[in-house]
Amino acid sequence: AAVVPAPLPVIDLHIDKLHNHFTQLTKQETLQIQLEHFTRALDNAIATKMHKVTFIHGVGNGRLKNEILKIAKTHPEVREVRDADVAVYGNGASTVFFKL
Repeated sequence: AAVVPAPLPVIDLHIDKLHNHFTQLTKQETLQIQLEHFTRALDNAIATKMHKVTFIHGVGNGRLKNEILKIAKTHPEVREVRDADVAVYGNGASTVFFKL
C-alpha cells in the first residue's frame, strides 16, 4: 500500500500557489484545481489521523469558500467547520475539524 503523506496543517488554496500558468485558466478551471487540492488534502488529513486542517481560500466572491463548506459539511469524517482565527488569517480561511 502506498504511504499517504500528511498534508501541512495550513494549506493555501490561492491559485498562484497551486498552478504555474494560472493567468491562462478560466474561472471554472481555477475553481476545479482549487477544489481538487482541497479534497486531496482533506482525504490525506483523514487518512493520517490529523485533528484539523486550516484552508486559506481568500475572501474574493466567496465561491471557493462556499464549495469547500459544501464538501466538508457533507463529509462523514468531518466533525465541524469553522472560520479560522481572524487575527491570524483575516477573513479568508476555514478550519476543518475531523472525527477521530
